[in-house]
Amino acid sequence: MWQHEFSEDDRKKIVMAGKNSLFKDEGRLALDYLLKTRKFNKHSIDAFDVGYCPLHAPHQLRGRIITPIHDYSGNIISISTRHLDEDHPMRFWHEAFAKRFHVYGLHLSKKIILQKNKVVIVEGEFDALALHSVGIRNVIALCSKNLSLSQVGVLSRYTNNFILLLDEDPAGIKGVQSAKELWEINFLKEKGLNLYVASLPLKDDPNDFLKKHDVKELQKILIASQEEDF
Repeated sequence: MWQHEFSEDDRKKIVMAGKNSLFKDEGRLALDYLLKTRKFNKHSIDAFDVGYCPLHAPHQLRGRIITPIHDYSGNIISISTRHLDEDHPMRFWHEAFAKRFHVYGLHLSKKIILQKNKVVIVEGEFDALALHSVGIRNVIALCSKNLSLSQVGVLSRYTNNFILLLDEDPAGIKGVQSAKELWEINFLKEKGLNLYVASLPLKDDPNDFLKKHDVKELQKILIASQEEDF
């Protein structure tokens, strides 16, 4: 595991360089992966500051897609990456930060969350990018393994309606149970906060689902989830 931590200035330089590289010949494979395999659009890629660190870069991020983590004000607090090679021994890597206090994408989604008075919560950065790419922009991704009370506190500034859209795998099921326990222990429903659970077909995550289905199908699932709160 790398121990390197970047300075604030270094993070900004890495993100800017990564955005520039992504749309050059050196980033063609990464851009094709994001556009054709993951089905993200260029607007979302740009909005989330997604980039690529080319193989000739003089540091350990070379060959990796960069998905920086921002705080709710838009400041870059962590460099998060994934290697294009799915079999790379360190496919996923990010700088250490206090995950339970932050969520991914809130700096972009907070206004639309406030407007719609609901937030869709997914597990991963690519899930958030997938939803944003099809026009569902009141979405954030968890930075921690499970939804924390601190994250609920931050999100409750913008809405009292929380929709969990987690992966249909053991980790996602555990995440749903953890959120329900969080609501029970802290009497969040009694405090006016509503928790809903949206269920995808077995083994699908939101990004996989959107590769196979129209966004209208996902919207139906999200609407149906709100017919019964926890």
